[in-house]
Amino acid sequence: SDPLLAGPVDLIREAGLIGRASLEYVAAAEAFPLGWGPLPSVRVLRRSRQGSEEKEDMLGGWMRTKHTVEITLSNLSSKSHSIKVIERIPVSELKQVEIVFDEKNTSPGASPDANGFLHWTVELAARARHHLKLSYSLRRRKEVVTA
Repeated sequence: SDPLLAGPVDLIREAGLIGRASLEYVAAAEAFPLGWGPLPSVRVLRRSRQGSEEKEDMLGGWMRTKHTVEITLSNLSSKSHSIKVIERIPVSELKQVEIVFDEKNTSPGASPDANGFLHWTVELAARARHHLKLSYSLRRRKEVVTA
């Protein structure tokens, strides 16, 4: 047997390509894990909404746009699963653009790290459903154009 070099791996099942993973260097005859992605019995529905842009102050120097992400996890199997959910909010590098995390309207158990990542661990019981919500606002000076 030969070693496997590091690089991308195509994941293929009966119906064809289901995703991609990456592999570190693997020595000859060494066991290695591959992440095959989501469980077939777990469904994830992600909805993202962007509110309309509003003036934030009387002089109109700052504009605010509210963003909301709603995630619904559904377990269709008779076994419980522990699911790790990772979401990300933008991180601004400009002082004319601010990202304001809305902890009050976000599901408890997660807050953004320095790179904007939030992590939840959800214990999803058999045949159960769980809802997560993430809310933040993008504040920008009116002269800043966003894409």
